Formats: sequence, structure tokens, C-alpha cells
Amino acid sequence: MATHAQPACLKVLMRELYTLAYISGTPGNYQFSGPIVIILEILRDHFGVCLDFVVTEEQVYGVSLRNGSWTGMMGMVQRHEVDFSGMLFTMNYDSLKAVEFSESIDTDEMTAMYIRPRVSPNMMGFVTPYTASVWLFVVAACVVLIGVIMVTVRFQRKFSSTHLPHHSSEPTTRRSVGSSDMIPEQSKTRRLPSGAAAPDGDVSISSGEEDKAVLTGADRDWLWSLEKSLLWTWSTLVAHSVPWQPVRGLVRCVTAMWLLAAFILGNVYRSNLKAMLTIPRINIPFDSVDELADSDVPTAILRGSKMHQQIVVAEDNSTLGRLRDQTVYFNFDQLYSTIDQVLEGEMAGMHYRKVFPRILNDHYSRVMAFLLFATGECGAYVLSRGFLGPSSLCIIFPKGSLLKKKFDPVILRLKECGLLAKIMTKGYVNATECLKPLTSMVAPSHRPLQFLDFYGIFAVYVAGATLAAMAFLWEMTRGCGGTRRGAAEPLWTPMLPASGIISLLRLA
Repeated sequence: MATHAQPACLKVLMRELYTLAYISGTPGNYQFSGPIVIILEILRDHFGVCLDFVVTEEQVYGVSLRNGSWTGMMGMVQRHEVDFSGMLFTMNYDSLKAVEFSESIDTDEMTAMYIRPRVSPNMMGFVTPYTASVWLFVVAACVVLIGVIMVTVRFQRKFSSTHLPHHSSEPTTRRSVGSSDMIPEQSKTRRLPSGAAAPDGDVSISSGEEDKAVLTGADRDWLWSLEKSLLWTWSTLVAHSVPWQPVRGLVRCVTAMWLLAAFILGNVYRSNLKAMLTIPRINIPFDSVDELADSDVPTAILRGSKMHQQIVVAEDNSTLGRLRDQTVYFNFDQLYSTIDQVLEGEMAGMHYRKVFPRILNDHYSRVMAFLLFATGECGAYVLSRGFLGPSSLCIIFPKGSLLKKKFDPVILRLKECGLLAKIMTKGYVNATECLKPLTSMVAPSHRPLQFLDFYGIFAVYVAGATLAAMAFLWEMTRGCGGTRRGAAEPLWTPMLPASGIISLLRLA
């Protein structure tokens, strides 16, 4: 029975891969390090063989061709150019036809990494204590309440006027604002028969003129009720004083409910705004592959990897199919520049989950050393939910290799005693904080406020001041001819809504 001769040194396919294997030095004098190198050295010492690392310049893991052959590093192993690979490959149905897989060195799943969101100035921060739907509800409540108060005041006045005794034929003036009913009484005259002479002090009014006067008085009543209801609703909402006070049971019941609602809205608004300034909330751009596919963020994927192959064959309406249009493929020699782009927020990076702790650890340590900080900075975050996993990562051998039967028992014992897990995760001390879910991260509570934080509230102040100035000029223009003593006060005072807009600043 023929047997394969064991060579003096085993040829091991090797390529520099961030987090797994690092190559330094010059050709012929390479130095190898990394977790996978430590595992290979344990196997070398156990079997008493030497290892000859064959450094390849292949840029992809490999792609299956129609004739069953493979390209890239997978093809080198399939063609017996090396005895086994020092790189870890994903076990799947197609690759099992071409090569032999060892016991799994590790299991992992795919995930993505993106720049960590930071608290930034927000020009519209003064409206964020409530959502858009809540603000719309408040506006709708104000509109409804204005109509309810207006109708209630008008009904109260009409009901009161029908019970007033006609003890005088002379017109009465509007009562003071703080009077018992706060309803301006209409001028009353006794209707005389047609053509009859009016007694002293009375004025004869024809039937048509009387109807016109009554109509004009009704219009003034509605305008007066509208003014009071509008000013009361708005001023109460923004905690602005208003001279008009509702009286009598029906009007007071309606306005009392709005007082309570405005009190709750104002206090909740101030409390939420204070809490948001004290502990700002961080909005996560995406936390799953579905949310990533719905975004427009470019996603970097290693060319020829498992992820690349899955995206190519995915249906257009699937999650990976929707991700196809925003993918950016890169080769091994572009790995470090791609990592820098991911940390700068230009794109998201997608790979196996256990690759990212090393990236976060190195970035954290680099920032700490560069800025001389006691603690570094987590520049990115990893999705809390992975996909396409778990996948077995294994060493591969050519078909028919006897090394698989020798390596598998040793690899299995190393895995069962926990040495493989310790070797693969060694050196991630500074990545512990960065790997926490963003939901458990607290944003810096001492972020100094910037000018952009105040632009929105300054805009409200300028708009209110401008409206107040316009109202003042309008009143000056309308009143330049003078006002006779005893004349009725204007039904609408534009200055009050303007000052009410300015008083909105008090809520913040």
C-alpha cells in the first residue's frame, strides 16, 4: 500500500491578515507573529516537524470555477502547492468538494462595524423634548380649545343678556375686565313704533338700521370672544400672564382643565429638556444588517470572502440583495486603508465579529498614546446582532492529505481545554469598553454647549421680537389720530401674542 512520504519541512500557506497573522522583515528573512502563528507553533512542537511558511501575494481567498477548480489561496491548496494553509477558511458545501477541513479552530458570525455616534450640537434641540406627533397633538388641542372657549364665552354671554332687566334706555358701556361677567353689554334702545317721536334722551332707530346695529353687535361679540379665548389659550400654554380672567362656572370649568394640561406640558417639557442636556441621548445609525441595508452607508467587504459570495447570489429583494448596491470591495493589500476609512466614518466595515476587537483595541490604545489621555477613545461600535453564523473557521488541506488525521485530535484537545479561545482573544484589554452595547453607554455629561445649540432658540426670540415690533408700529399707525376718551378699546391687541412668543423662551 502506497503512502505519502513525509517531507522534512511542511509548506504552510501564509499571508498577513489583520488580527490573525502579522509578517515583518524582508523576503528571505520574514518574522511571523499572531494568534494563528502561535497555534501552528504548538502543532509543530507536538509533531516535531519544521514549518516552511510560503508567503503569497494572492488577494482573495478563492472563487469556485465551473470546472471545479478554485482561484486564489484556496486554489493553491487544491493544487498541492502547499501542505496546508496557515489561514483560516470557512467551511461550506462548495469548498468541501475541493479541500479537506480540519477541526474548527474557532466559530464566528458575520457582523459590521461603523463609526461611533457622538453628541453633536443641535440647532433644534429645544423642540426635541417632545416628538413631532406630540407637538401636533398640542397644536390640535390648542385649536380645539380656542373654539370651545369662544363658543362657551359667547353662550354664557347670550344666556346672561337674556336675563338682564331693561331698566335703562341709554346705552351702557363695556364693563371693566375684572367685572363679574366680563361681557361687554350692547347698546340698548327701546324700539318705537314706526314714525313715533322718541322721548327725551332716546334716539329713534328704523327697522333696517336696528337690524344692522344688532348684526354689528353680534359680530363684535364673536370677535371679542375669539380674542379672549385665543389669548387665554396661548398665554397659558407659554406661562405668560393675561389680564382677562374667566368667570362663572361654565367658562371656568373649561379653562381650568386647560390650566392643568398646560401645567403638565410645561413641567414635562422643562424636565425632559434638562435631562437631555444633562445626559444626552445617542442615536444609533443602525444596529442590524436589515437597518444597514435600509441606509445609504457604503459597506466595505473583502473581495472573495464568504460575505462577497453570499451577496453575489442573493435575491434582489432579500436583505443581502438590497445591500449589493452599497457594497465596496477591497483586497488584502487595501485592508489597513479601509480600516482607517471605517474609523473615520466614510463607510461601514463587514467581517467576522472576532476581527473587530483587535481593531478597536489598537485604535483605543493609539488614541490614548497620541493624546496622552488616561483613557483612550472608542472610535467605532459593532452591531449587537450578527448574521450568517455561526461559521466554522478551519485549517484546510489538499484532498487525500494524511495531515488532517494527525492534526484533528490535537486541535480538538486544545479547543476542549480552552487554549484556542485564550490564544484567539489574547490582547484585547482595551477593547472591553468598546464592545459594550451602545444602549449601556452613557454619553459625556459635561459636553460644553456651543453656539449651534442656541441658534434655534435665538431664532424664536428674533421672530418674537420682530413680530412685537411690527405690532407696535401697527398700533402706533392706527392710533396716530388719537383716541377719544371713553371710546371702546380695540378688540384685538397684536402685542400680546408677540410678547407671548417671546415668553416661550421662559420654558427653556
